Amino acid sequence: MAYAAQDPWIMDGSVRENILMGLPYRAEWYDEIVASCGLLVDFTQFRNGDATIVGDRGVQCSGGQRARIGLARALYRDADVLLLDDPLSAVDSKVGRLIYFSAIMDLGVKKGKSVVLATHQHQFIGTTKCILMEKGRIVCVGSYPECIKASNGTLTEALQTKQHGGNGGVNDEKDNEGIKLDSESKVEDRKEPTTRKTEDDEEQKEINDTGEVKLRTWIEYATAMGGVRMGLLLLLLFALSQASMLFTIVEIGKWAELPPEVQKSSKSIGFIVGIGGLMILLAVMRAFLSFFLCIKASQ
Repeated sequence: MAYAAQDPWIMDGSVRENILMGLPYRAEWYDEIVASCGLLVDFTQFRNGDATIVGDRGVQCSGGQRARIGLARALYRDADVLLLDDPLSAVDSKVGRLIYFSAIMDLGVKKGKSVVLATHQHQFIGTTKCILMEKGRIVCVGSYPECIKASNGTLTEALQTKQHGGNGGVNDEKDNEGIKLDSESKVEDRKEPTTRKTEDDEEQKEINDTGEVKLRTWIEYATAMGGVRMGLLLLLLFALSQASMLFTIVEIGKWAELPPEVQKSSKSIGFIVGIGGLMILLAVMRAFLSFFLCIKASQ
């Protein structure tokens, strides 16, 4: 089973890594999927093609690009069941039709896969089996005419309202199978990443930046943690914790070298247990203080 969310999770990696998600790279299958999802034009605009780093949560991509990457990821798994939670909501109607027929239908339904698609784009209602829901309950499962009949006219009225509102209708372009992306759709869907070219370069530089952390950064971070006093207290706890641990190890070594009869009567056991307890207490205090100061610095 594969799942494509309406707002897909994008990791801080390349476009290809986000599509493969750890699966082996199959060149022909990969190329077919990215073409069907309309990503080839985006690859030509990206600085490094599908090797471009998209940043945390896909900050370098538009909403439509993130949705298509998420859909491509689900299709690449080649699962028997596809759950698609409105992946077409972030693209315009023309791009949506391209993706629907070339990706969802050709690579999903026509390959014998079970595809459950939740979508607000009503132009796809008549192409497959429909599930009509009203107030969270399933009213009808069947063909488009059956759902129209079961809705008692409410579905027809809703579709007519959307059609008059300029969002397209059920009868828009009957023959959609050979649809291609025209220049207007390309510009409309990819306007945002084009304007972000400079940001993409800066993100790439930031990720590829190497070297030591500047002293000024350490000073600012220490100041945010609470200044010199808190820093000295934390260092003291670290030092005492390490000292108690080393002292415990040394005492255990000395005690282990004693003869068995002396070990049983030696008072060192109680001393070692006491030092060990102090070591644990200092370690807990150090951990809690470190956590508290890091949270404080992050704010």
